[in-house]
Amino acid sequence: MPPAPCRTGVGAGIRRARDARSADAWVSRDRELPAPSLQRGSHSARVGPKRHWTKRIEPHLGNEDLNAILVRDFNKFTWGRWRTRFKPGMFPRDFESSDWSLGHRGREPRFWRYVKHAACHWLVNFALRLACLTEPTRSWRIVTSDLHSTVWDGKDCLFDFNFQALGIPADECWRAVRPGTQLPPGKPLKLHLADHCSVDRN
Repeated sequence: MPPAPCRTGVGAGIRRARDARSADAWVSRDRELPAPSLQRGSHSARVGPKRHWTKRIEPHLGNEDLNAILVRDFNKFTWGRWRTRFKPGMFPRDFESSDWSLGHRGREPRFWRYVKHAACHWLVNFALRLACLTEPTRSWRIVTSDLHSTVWDGKDCLFDFNFQALGIPADECWRAVRPGTQLPPGKPLKLHLADHCSVDRN
């Protein structure tokens, strides 16, 4: 069975996002994070992509391996969901079917191109590879549950474009992956086709 779409906390996150759409968090920091249970901790302080996108993230977006991962995995989402191919040069944002961004005014943050509501599982391997390219000294790994998949450095940082774009706090992100499975550092998540749109989980 493929993982279920990300749903935990989305409604509240959408409401918050309409009031605070600055997208000022590509990682989230925590004072005390137990590993591997993820049972306690407060994840609130953030570092914004506006500070890091141009110099630290964007230079890696042309990486061949990174883009191969994106095409391979997200095609499993679009083909499973709509029988539509995801091809090189496309962005997950091109396939958005939710109205989470309707309240936004002005130019969209560039990282939104790599966001698709309810598709976190099919984007997490891309996020893992991008995190490793951006911050190679950190031990990035995937933490996954039926409700959500995210990337964690094993200490105090998350790398999660989807929930940040939706305005969902890191605490809610952790609740969505707890209890879940922590993969070894660098190991990708095994994926299957997404359910067809006729099987509506939302």
